[in-house]
Amino acid sequence: MLIKVSSKNQPTTHDFRISYNNFQLPYDKNYEIALVQYSMPYSWHNVNAIYNNNQITITIIGGDTTTYTFPNGNYSVEELNDYLVGVRGDNSVNIQANYTTGRVEVVMDNNIRLETSDNPATNPNPVINSILGFSYNLFIQNTTGARATFSAQNNADINRGIDAVSIHCDLVDAKNSLLNDKYSTSVFSFVPKTAPQSVLAENISNPIYVGISTHGQIHSVNYSIRDNLGNLLDLQGESATLTFNLREHQEIIHN
Repeated sequence: MLIKVSSKNQPTTHDFRISYNNFQLPYDKNYEIALVQYSMPYSWHNVNAIYNNNQITITIIGGDTTTYTFPNGNYSVEELNDYLVGVRGDNSVNIQANYTTGRVEVVMDNNIRLETSDNPATNPNPVINSILGFSYNLFIQNTTGARATFSAQNNADINRGIDAVSIHCDLVDAKNSLLNDKYSTSVFSFVPKTAPQSVLAENISNPIYVGISTHGQIHSVNYSIRDNLGNLLDLQGESATLTFNLREHQEIIHN
């Protein structure tokens, strides 16, 4: 049996429940399910006000201080720099990736201070330095008398720790799937191979089947899009389509 679902017009497009009137499985048979096709937008954000990582404050030493707020979105290091240069109207501060070291660098004119976080006493949450790799509550100040380059202390985490996408379905018997050491309803995981704002789609040629725990009349099923740590991935209201194959459990015969 093919189960096709779409999150279009659902209140939450990355975590939604579909109701069924004609979905019934006999109690005397065991079933397993696999994802065989998916299509969804690469639309979740790595920079967003809800993560408190969307601001940088720049001070001209002896002059004005300005806080710049990045619009919510999914940015590369280069795109963060392009936005900052655009709103400032100059390149007195540049953010760049060093692909040799894996570190982000900030190149600044003389007499400029850049702050990538707030006072932890009043705002203890990670801010934009958490994805750029700078130490918490850090400010960078250039008083060298010339343009200078400052390297982050840690490797960049521009994806905000999101390395893979996992499709979940609560028909799955969670004891058949583990995420680290926790039971999970994940039925399929993949690593995005295209850039943000693209469409992620695949027809899965070798689907992996996992057992389900539900029998009888099935009134509703919850489907969700999550990251590699099991956290919901907010698709920002854009819809996903998923196709599952449900079949009787196939016994594996060993010679």
